[in-house]
Amino acid sequence: MNKMKSTLKILLLVLLPLWANAQQSKVDSAILLRNKNIGFTHTVTAKTSYSDSLQNLLHDLPDDTAKVIVYEQLTGYYSTSWPDSSIHFAKEGLKLANRLNLPLRQITLHQAMSIALGERGNFSLSLEQA
Repeated sequence: MNKMKSTLKILLLVLLPLWANAQQSKVDSAILLRNKNIGFTHTVTAKTSYSDSLQNLLHDLPDDTAKVIVYEQLTGYYSTSWPDSSIHFAKEGLKLANRLNLPLRQITLHQAMSIALGERGNFSLSLEQA
């Protein structure tokens, strides 16, 4: 019986923080975005979407690899839902990747642009980008 009480107490102590966190308002809680690839930390409230946060980062970052990676993220995020936006971000990212001489990033952006062009129905241009 004592073993069962001890197990129950431990279980309650473990689950108590989870229950307390579940009671927080989603609007008041904040999500911490951390991308290990580029080493930035950005706090996002529940009212801000992932894509809005990435677009805000574009204004804060210098013209370097980190900014190209954010363009890649935006291009991939919009590739099937908003292909025109995806193509826009891919073109901007390609300009910067070309200027910084980042061939692997250029390849990634061309691939993402190819998917977006395919979603728009422009298959011949999609094949050229791939």
